Amino acid sequence: MLKPLVLATVLAVAGSANATVLFSENFDSITVNTLNIGPGNVITKAASMDVVGEVDAVVPVNGFGINGLTSTVIDLDGSSGPGAVGKGGFNFVAGNSYTLSFDIGGAQRGSTRDNWSLVLRSDAPGVLRSNGGTGQLAVIPISPLSDTFTFGGLILGNTPFTTNSISLTALSNTSFAFEIGTTSSDNIGPLLDNVALVQTGGVIPEPATWAMLIAGFGLVGTAMRRRRTAVAA
Repeated sequence: MLKPLVLATVLAVAGSANATVLFSENFDSITVNTLNIGPGNVITKAASMDVVGEVDAVVPVNGFGINGLTSTVIDLDGSSGPGAVGKGGFNFVAGNSYTLSFDIGGAQRGSTRDNWSLVLRSDAPGVLRSNGGTGQLAVIPISPLSDTFTFGGLILGNTPFTTNSISLTALSNTSFAFEIGTTSSDNIGPLLDNVALVQTGGVIPEPATWAMLIAGFGLVGTAMRRRRTAVAA
């Protein structure tokens, strides 16, 4: 169960010297199995993410029947109930684009499938636009989002870790927060790893904008040719 290098992949896709990592967490600061991680837990602070409900941290040698791990992951369905992890306090700048990515895997033991969710929060409706995504998030349409946008997905228990990402454009300055969790409550939930938020620079012009730019370049070229002809005459 090898986990993809999600941050390296995002930066490669971004392909920009302007790409800036705003947040990155692989949970490897947690080195022992830790159950019932709730709000304010010291382990949570070490992992730099906030917890809602309770989650478990699972290391490669774990005794829970989860085999093939190469580093610590978060079981979103904690031992005493389901939970979520998230992060807020980001300030998005109008015109810039951002990519949120993370790895989700099935429970890898004793579960046919589990639900999981992604919640995105901003200051107001329409200030963030989805530019599409990868993995299960690929079905999110390219459109402005509500101020609290929730995506729900299902994952089979034996599904290996796969990368999910969503690209966003800030249409105006706004605060941003995200949360990844589950409502599964059987103590066997989906696994989370490699959460990253990357600023990938300014917006790429849309097709209509490109058409206007090309037309403008054409008019400028025509004007320059006419001027050269007049000077020569």
